[in-house]
Amino acid sequence: KFLSELFEEWLKEDVNRVSIRLFDSIMEYLVYGRYNVCYMGKSCIQYFVVEYSGSVYPCDFFVRDDLLLGNVKTDSWEDLLLSKKYQSFGNQKVNWNKECDLCPYLNLCHGDCQKFRFGAPSFSKELSVLCKGWKMFYSRTLPRFKSIAEKFKVEHQINAPTPFKTKKTGRNEPCSCGSGKKFKYCCGKLNIN
Repeated sequence: KFLSELFEEWLKEDVNRVSIRLFDSIMEYLVYGRYNVCYMGKSCIQYFVVEYSGSVYPCDFFVRDDLLLGNVKTDSWEDLLLSKKYQSFGNQKVNWNKECDLCPYLNLCHGDCQKFRFGAPSFSKELSVLCKGWKMFYSRTLPRFKSIAEKFKVEHQINAPTPFKTKKTGRNEPCSCGSGKKFKYCCGKLNIN
């Protein structure tokens, strides 16, 4: 409810004046087709956390011994980025609850941050504890976010939401997000229209 009320206040006179990270992130996705906050994306491979000792972890909410990737004093960034543990951690996000597959807002949360999926000792397929709130927020605000995004695109002559060209994934090919599912059963059906 708080976010919906904040949106209403922001909409009145602050759209082009006040930056609210969540709102900016929604607009970034609607205008350019990319995510600039990790919890909205399909993967948790966006940044590292480096502790005072140089220890490197995949996320500031998952600084745990079993997720230690290495150390900046002894490991290269490339080795850390390409490590199986980092890749595996990042790809866990797509293991969302089956209810998420039916959600019209999946492209804006992808099951939410794993820290909000309570239940299992490591990674859970439970619904995010924030799911109900996200649905309420998006149901109230998304049409207006889309309207603002369309106006912005026209004003700035932005046609396509693709930041770079990539090879198009075929419907029956494995999904590029790493879920192991066919593209048509995974990210291929996640368009917001």
